[in-house]
Amino acid sequence: MVLHHEWISNGQVVPSQSDDERKSVVVMLHGLLGNGKNLRTPAKVLTKENDKLSALLLDLRGHGNSSPTSSEHSDFKLLARDVLHTLDSLGLHSNQSPISWIGHSLGGRVALQSLHHLIDKNQEESTAGRMVQLPKTVWIWDSVPGLVHEDVKQVVGALESVPMPFLGKRKADLVNVLVNEKGLSKPIAQWAASSLEPTENGFVFSFDLKVARNLLDNFHQQNYMEILHGARQHHSESVKKNSGAITSKIHIVMADRNPSWTPEILHQLKSIHHDDNETPFLGLHTLPKAGHWVHVDNLSGLMQIMQDHGIDTH
Repeated sequence: MVLHHEWISNGQVVPSQSDDERKSVVVMLHGLLGNGKNLRTPAKVLTKENDKLSALLLDLRGHGNSSPTSSEHSDFKLLARDVLHTLDSLGLHSNQSPISWIGHSLGGRVALQSLHHLIDKNQEESTAGRMVQLPKTVWIWDSVPGLVHEDVKQVVGALESVPMPFLGKRKADLVNVLVNEKGLSKPIAQWAASSLEPTENGFVFSFDLKVARNLLDNFHQQNYMEILHGARQHHSESVKKNSGAITSKIHIVMADRNPSWTPEILHQLKSIHHDDNETPFLGLHTLPKAGHWVHVDNLSGLMQIMQDHGIDTH
């Protein structure tokens, strides 16, 4: 499916990217139960600081204005195909392909899955033709390898237990239900309630909880570390061949207040980070003063890391 999308250029929302002012494109992918608008603020900062960039914000399947077109089971492979199909439909292929992908949380996993798909496709085909090309950089914002966090399961379970449409008069009524009856914290309840939309029959969520549940159940089927190893191998082989082909450098930004970044996970990542490649492949960055919502908790620090390490260069 072609995903609903929004363009940001020069720090502002724009109808589309002007053909007479083609800029390098950065694709931004939101987290679970979110939508592209969640990333408007970092997109505006990014494109205002670099007037040669445009940001493309996508609503993933079952989120925001990208409603699923069928009852097809949603998984990471399907979401990755949606992303690549959307880029192709917008003419963002061949030499117009996006130079960088940015994904927060779930979006980081979708970015990795999309990268994995393109690497496999590039290895299968002798000519890229109109294919979407590999980005120069992939930025993963606080997306932790492994199974889904129990807190996320609790939130989705709580939302599933609320009858829809919600018949409260205000969004604050849902906040009270989620806090007092479902045991969620007030900030999480307020965040969930912000996704309510009014209808004639009451409030409904702007995301599809069936899609969210499918994705939660699919977390264990995506081998995050295996995809990183595959990308590293592709990078290493391309460097050895000196073919001039595009390879992707991956940057993982880790929130210092997120306890899910365990010593075991860090050890696995560092084993990839300290590979003997001639050029670096994986960048690991710890963002101070930030929890999981890195672009909310410490946006200036996040932008500084991206500026220091280059969003569009190796």
